[in-house]
Amino acid sequence: MESIKTFKDLEFEMHPILLNAKLQDTKEMFANSKRAVMEFENGYGVSVVFGDIFYSNGIDTYEVAILKDGSICYDTYITDDVVAYITEDEVTEIMRKVQELAQNSQLHKHSVMEGDFFILSSEKGYTPSQRKEAMQVMECCDKVMTVKCKGGCMTKEYDHFEKVTDLSGFKSVHRYYGEMEDRRSYHPA
Repeated sequence: MESIKTFKDLEFEMHPILLNAKLQDTKEMFANSKRAVMEFENGYGVSVVFGDIFYSNGIDTYEVAILKDGSICYDTYITDDVVAYITEDEVTEIMRKVQELAQNSQLHKHSVMEGDFFILSSEKGYTPSQRKEAMQVMECCDKVMTVKCKGGCMTKEYDHFEKVTDLSGFKSVHRYYGEMEDRRSYHPA
């Protein structure tokens, strides 16, 4: 993966609505609006808008939407809506989390280690509420992995999961290994 992109890497341009506006009222509403779109290697991206017509104060806060394959995505663990009135540093933090979202097709036994954390994949139809729980890997097999979840454990094929590295913002975090014992460096042969 390339180095993590930040707010400073965004290139803001006139909002496209303004470019195509025919009505004077629309032109006035979007006069100070800017937008930057950045796509990442994992198929996700961000759309960052600025201007008082959006959830932005038009001075120093921004509205961010997470994109998946170019369309707004409402089902990541990061948010289930756009994120409103946030600072440059908060935009950078969201961009970091989005860049770390897993590309499910790349998950396999050798890219997963016991102790890693995952959520259920939106691509398999899991609901946003089902995706608010981070689960720690207990065992990796050729085609499936077992994770610690509410009420015990769950075994599913790799493509049912998305890897996460930041556990903040989760409703629940289900740990298999105790917090004092870090076994994430252990990888079975």
